[in-house]
Amino acid sequence: MSDKPKGSGPWYIAFVVALGVSVDTSWRYFGERLHILGPERVLLFSVVEVMLLAAAWSMRAGVRRNGHPGSARAVAWALCGFQGYMALELSGPAAGIARVVLGSGLALVALHQALGIEIKVKTGVRSGTLARIGRELRERALSRLGLADDARDALARTRERAAVRAAEIATSAKPSRRALRRAVLKAGPELRPLILDTRAALGSVDRLMDAVVDNPWTSVQPVPSVPRSRPSARPTSGGPSIGWDVDKVVQLVREGRPAAEIMDACAVTSKTVQRVTRVVRAIASGQPDADIVRGDITAPYVQSIRKAMA
Repeated sequence: MSDKPKGSGPWYIAFVVALGVSVDTSWRYFGERLHILGPERVLLFSVVEVMLLAAAWSMRAGVRRNGHPGSARAVAWALCGFQGYMALELSGPAAGIARVVLGSGLALVALHQALGIEIKVKTGVRSGTLARIGRELRERALSRLGLADDARDALARTRERAAVRAAEIATSAKPSRRALRRAVLKAGPELRPLILDTRAALGSVDRLMDAVVDNPWTSVQPVPSVPRSRPSARPTSGGPSIGWDVDKVVQLVREGRPAAEIMDACAVTSKTVQRVTRVVRAIASGQPDADIVRGDITAPYVQSIRKAMA
C-alpha cells in the first residue's frame, strides 16, 4: 500500500476556500462590532482563521505521526463555535447560520475528510465515527448469522452448530431420531466430545441452581507462603484426594462451630465447610448415599464423611 494519501488534496483545498467565508465574517465583525479599524483591523481580524490553520496543521502532523489528531481537534471545534457566535451577532439567526455553516463549519468537515483519508492510508482502516458504527453493525450481523471473523472456517462453524443441535435434540421432550441422526452426521466424529459435553450440560442444567459455590462477597483467606501440614490426609477412590483432616472438620461441624473457626483451625475453604455441613446433616437425617450424591459431591466423598462420623 502506498504511503502517499491519494484524494486528500481536494479536501485541503476545500478547507482553505471555506475559510474565506470565515475571513469575511471576522473582517466585518471586527469593524462593525468591535470597532477595530485601520491597520489594527488588518493585523488582528484573522486571528480565528490563523488559529484554525494552526490547529489543522497540528492535527495533520499528529495523524501522520501516530494516527490521532490530538488535542488540536478540540481547539478547532471551540474556534468553530466562537465563529458561530460572531456570525449570529453580526448577521442575525438566518444569515448567521449560513455564514457559520459555509465558513468554519464546512472548513472543519473538509479537514476531517482529508485527515480520515490520511488515517486510512496509515492504518489501512477507516477511523471515522460512521465507519466504526458501520463495522460494529456488520460484525454483529455476521456474528448473529454465525459468520464472525475468527479462526474458524465455514465448515467448522457448520459442524459446531450441528453438534450443539444434536445435543439439544437429544435433551428435548420429544426427540426426533431422524433429525438427531442428521445432526450427528453433519457434525462428524471429530466433534463427538462436544456433543457429549453439551448433552451432559443440558441434561443436568436443573442442578445448576443447586450448585454450591463460594460467596464472592466474603473476605478471601490469605494464602500461606508455606503449606500447612495435613497429617490425617486420606485420599478417596474415584475422585480428587481430600487434602485436609476429615475427622477434625466433621467433629467441629457436628459441634456447631462457626465456619470461620473451622476454616482457620483446619486450613480449609468456606466451600469445603459448606459441603461437609450439608453431607453431615443429610447423613444425620438418615438419607441414603444415593440421595446425597449430586453436583460436586461424589459417592467416595460421602463415604469418607460417613466413616468420620462413625
